Amino acid sequence: MALLAGIGMGLFLLGCLPGLDLLAQTLASQIQLFLIVFGDGHVLQGILTISLTCAFVGAKFYLFNCYWYGNLTFPQRR
Repeated sequence: MALLAGIGMGLFLLGCLPGLDLLAQTLASQIQLFLIVFGDGHVLQGILTISLTCAFVGAKFYLFNCYWYGNLTFPQRR
C-alpha cells in the first residue's frame, strides 16, 4: 500500500509541473484501470487484493526460511 501511495504522490507532484500534467493524468488512469482489474471493478478492492497477496507471499517466504534454517525466532538486531 505504501508503494502505491508513493506512486500516487509522485504522479500528483508530476501533475503540478507545467507541461507534464497530461502525462500524469494518463499514468494515473492506467494505474486505476490496472487496479480495477484486480478489484472486481473497484480500485480500493484492487489495492487490498494486491496488498494482501504480497503479504501472504512474504509470510510464506519467511516460514520457508524458518523451516530451511531450523529456527522460528525473529531476527535479532545487534
